[in-house]
Amino acid sequence: MGHVGSGLARAFRVAGVERVSLPRAGVVLLTVRDDQITKAANEISNRLARGAVVLHTSGIAGQEAFKPLAGRGFALGSMHPLLSFANPRQAASRIATATFALAGDRRAVAAARKLAHALGAHVVKLRDADKPLYHAAAVFAANYLVANFAVASALLAHIGMNERTARRLLAPLALGVLENTVTHGPARAVSGPISRG
Repeated sequence: MGHVGSGLARAFRVAGVERVSLPRAGVVLLTVRDDQITKAANEISNRLARGAVVLHTSGIAGQEAFKPLAGRGFALGSMHPLLSFANPRQAASRIATATFALAGDRRAVAAARKLAHALGAHVVKLRDADKPLYHAAAVFAANYLVANFAVASALLAHIGMNERTARRLLAPLALGVLENTVTHGPARAVSGPISRG
């Protein structure tokens, strides 16, 4: 089980969501890497309860990932938690602040909504066609934030600061800007040389 699976399992356990064996499960959640969803769906296809809901947690993959299950009476969809799972324990404790993007069949989306609400999380509904833009937004908000922080730390390394010192120096600035961006919007959060043109 990867980081997303570990974090969600912990969060579901705390929320009191019962975990049962595969043949008895009404809802099955695949938390494998995007490129492994079809393989995992194939491996479980003959062990699923009739009419089960099968969800994956990918932010980019759509119904095409469930090719082995298509047309067999299963409700298929996805519930992507928009949250960092680098530390599964920390992610589990923050899950109620997250939003899950839901997509798929009506019955699958209803089951995903129920699971997300059991965790105290918010939901938004997406069409599979919207997933590439949704995923790109997540990459900009998360991965590029990390990349920018790494570049800033590397610049400080050139003047002799070690990584720990650089992180301590930059953290209040970065966290403050992020908080201002969330509270006031990007245009009002810009400061320094960029705001002065």
